[in-house]
Amino acid sequence: MGSDPIKKEEEKFKVELSDDIDVSCSLMIYGKEIELTEFIKLQQYGKLKLTKSGVGRNLTDNDVLSFRYTISGCMEEEMCKFIDIVKYLDFEKYKKKGYEIYIRIFVQSVMAQMYFELSHSVIEKLNELNLDVAFSVFSWGGVDDH
Repeated sequence: MGSDPIKKEEEKFKVELSDDIDVSCSLMIYGKEIELTEFIKLQQYGKLKLTKSGVGRNLTDNDVLSFRYTISGCMEEEMCKFIDIVKYLDFEKYKKKGYEIYIRIFVQSVMAQMYFELSHSVIEKLNELNLDVAFSVFSWGGVDDH
């Protein structure tokens, strides 16, 4: 018998990120009087930062909470881990408080051109969060000789 096309498709996404690409996922929350204690458990998995309104570069009327999870190794597996970490938060509760919540996927490369894919399973898991997803892509314009 021939090979399983679904299995083949799943294996396609189990590639390691190259050294010249950095990827991270962040949970971004904007709102009034965000309490860090509600999110403190996230810090064991990545960088958790709360900037109160009017402090530092945050000149807005809203506090900004970000949870940044660095992706290393297999992008699909790591993105699924990130989603599993944040999916237990009660996003509807925070939305009712007027918070703006979304996921930011940040991709950066020293090269002029980069390529990455989001598998169907990652897209489905992101969809289950019922949050918007933003992409920030930065290229520093390097050139490879081959």
